[in-house]
Amino acid sequence: MFDGNIRAKGYQVRVKGCLSEDFLAWFDISGKYNPQLDETLLLVATSDQAALYGLLNRLRDLGITLISVESQPIQNS
Repeated sequence: MFDGNIRAKGYQVRVKGCLSEDFLAWFDISGKYNPQLDETLLLVATSDQAALYGLLNRLRDLGITLISVESQPIQNS
């Protein structure tokens, strides 16, 4: 049953290459670059899948290679 609360879901999105801090700020997400793998891990929190698909579409439109998308629990603080 729907209780009316909107809960954020977390996702780890891995992309090829290094995304700059300015780029991450533009997307309003955090990320960590791994130089050994030449990949950036993006940490995305969103309340709906439409926002996630919007981010994935923007990455595609910019020619950024998507490696993986995994859901992850959001830790309450």
